[in-house]
Amino acid sequence: MNLPEVRQAIAADPRLRKFLKWSILPQADVIRRECSAHVAIGDARYGEGRRSRLARESEVPITGPGCTQNLDNRPPNS
Repeated sequence: MNLPEVRQAIAADPRLRKFLKWSILPQADVIRRECSAHVAIGDARYGEGRRSRLARESEVPITGPGCTQNLDNRPPNS
């Protein structure tokens, strides 16, 4: 839960913050991609991470060479 990508997702997504107010045993899974990270937060009582049937998921940008802040897979405007 202390990974920078998880903290960024929580700060950016109100659904995750709402879920965390309810969750007793929160846990997070992070799948890093080239320019983004897929973050899934679940409650350990109902499965593991993104496999939890109640998990909430969010995508956050990762800065780096060749990366833009475009997460919807559309080409950036030229």
